[in-house]
Amino acid sequence: MERSGAADGELVFVTGHPGSTSRLFTYAELADSRDRRIPKALEWLKINEVLLMSYSVRTRKMRVARAIFLFGYQNSRKAYDGELAGLLDPAVFEKSALKRTSSRSWLLHDRIWWKTLGRGRHCGGSTNDRRKVRSL
Repeated sequence: MERSGAADGELVFVTGHPGSTSRLFTYAELADSRDRRIPKALEWLKINEVLLMSYSVRTRKMRVARAIFLFGYQNSRKAYDGELAGLLDPAVFEKSALKRTSSRSWLLHDRIWWKTLGRGRHCGGSTNDRRKVRSL
């Protein structure tokens, strides 16, 4: 391991586990996350941070309890801030819209898929499911 760190373009492995990913979210789900879900979560976290700060001023025992919860709230807030910043980037929505359009056109125009999987009940799809696919 180099003390100077990784060079530009050098392969780097990072251990860890993401809390969640939204790779499979639809355009509407991403828009809902950007416009409603994440702002509500951030509001809740900020309110609780303020409450913990004012609550813990009273005694030492309360300050210890605050330290435990406050770290979790602040860490969650940083994660949501980062996610929201990514969702506010127009490139994310362009990429999602392009993915949705290409998936839709593939379903509608791939005759092999339609003949083998799109018609039979054996694939687990009902007539209503096929109508939904056609309405895409």
